[in-house]
Amino acid sequence: MKTILPVLGMLALTALPAVAHHDGDIFRSADIRVSHAHTDEPSPTAHAIEVYLTIDNTGEEVDRLTAASVSFADPGVFQAHVIGADGTLGVTDVSAIAIEPGQSVSLAPGGARIVFFDVKRTLDGGDHFHMTLTFERAGTFEVEVDVEHDHHDEEHDHGHDHDEETAS
Repeated sequence: MKTILPVLGMLALTALPAVAHHDGDIFRSADIRVSHAHTDEPSPTAHAIEVYLTIDNTGEEVDRLTAASVSFADPGVFQAHVIGADGTLGVTDVSAIAIEPGQSVSLAPGGARIVFFDVKRTLDGGDHFHMTLTFERAGTFEVEVDVEHDHHDEEHDHGHDHDEETAS
């Protein structure tokens, strides 16, 4: 029970609308709407990727995201941050992500996410791939995931010469 309450609390925090990104492509099945499915461009040696998205439940009954898969990695794992009894922040696997009627749940950096391990494909910024999502009520459907350019390195490279980038 100590683990479940923090997980529920962290998932509730992700029920806020995504404001950092546009909706992107919107995919629908029954009362579920999935938008802005994306991952950050991983390093060339990465063996795992984290996928983020927003799920809207426009129906009148709770639905649960129970599975996620791609053709080039192990089945997806749902993860959320938890605060341990000692006050430290950790990550735990959760079996499903519930979306209440009328609720919008955003899986975002620092919150809940879908993680794919043992990635067997190189992903570059600007690429796209298909991910299959399974919901208890809405069933199984495919969404397109955008690979966003990694701007993290650019933010930390201030003050360094980049002759190769500026040479004509």
